[in-house]
Amino acid sequence: YRLTSHLALAYVLYAGLALYGWNVLRSNRLARGKLPNPDHLRALLLSRDIRMFRRKIAASALLVGTTCLSGAMVAGLDAGLLYNEFPMMGTGITPPLSELWHEFYARGNPSNMWRNFTENPTLVQLEHRVLAMTTFFVLSVMWWRGRGLQLPQGSRVALHAMYALATLQVALGVTTLVNGVPIANASAHQANSVLLLASALRLYHTLRPLARI
Repeated sequence: YRLTSHLALAYVLYAGLALYGWNVLRSNRLARGKLPNPDHLRALLLSRDIRMFRRKIAASALLVGTTCLSGAMVAGLDAGLLYNEFPMMGTGITPPLSELWHEFYARGNPSNMWRNFTENPTLVQLEHRVLAMTTFFVLSVMWWRGRGLQLPQGSRVALHAMYALATLQVALGVTTLVNGVPIANASAHQANSVLLLASALRLYHTLRPLARI
């Protein structure tokens, strides 16, 4: 729990600083007249399609962050050392229910069976797998839909970067798992998660309404 809380605070701090910094840079460019066609860009960012897409990207960024935090649970429990295969987990897509939902983690109190969600390494790994593939699917859909929208150049670059980093993140996650979680792979997987979150936040920021100065 402490490891996940520590990572969550780090992500919140990083996201806050990044969004604030991007706001300052964009406002500075706008004030100095270095932002091309600001009136056209302002109107574009206020269009209905862009506003709806921005909300979906914000939700996608939240999903990315949630998946990253589930990865911290995997790391804290050494859950990656179990079931070093993909997409199977043993003889099936999921382990037996008796292994996923075990009274051991209730610590003698049947009302505490919910602890399986956060303390059972097998279930925690399955949760991370489901979240990871769901996140990749959502980001893929956002990339596909974004390609068909009239996006500013900066947004289009961030969109492609987000999809490329999402693909790399899945590849790093799978290779880390099937190779028994070597430190180098796990570190690259963790580092890339920060870049993926940053790309989603950057895309969201480029779609925010342009202030009038």
